[in-house]
Amino acid sequence: MTKSLYARIADLEALEQCAKLASTQDSDVVDLTRGVEVMRAELRQYGIEQGPDESFAETLCRAFGITAEELKALFRQRVSKLEDDQNS
Repeated sequence: MTKSLYARIADLEALEQCAKLASTQDSDVVDLTRGVEVMRAELRQYGIEQGPDESFAETLCRAFGITAEELKALFRQRVSKLEDDQNS
């Protein structure tokens, strides 16, 4: 089954929310391992499991039906927006 673009965007927004929750820890150092586990659990709810020879980034790309380059562009766009928000 192919997801619509809107469904993929909704999934990405849900993962972003999970990442935000994972980054709101009291520690000065973000526990990335915990964040990845939270996102893996969210993906599992959609029936998406990380393959044994697959990176987490590759799993995300497969989940959203995008390429690694498109995922990098999304991350760059988000980081740029966060930097802009911090500078204003």
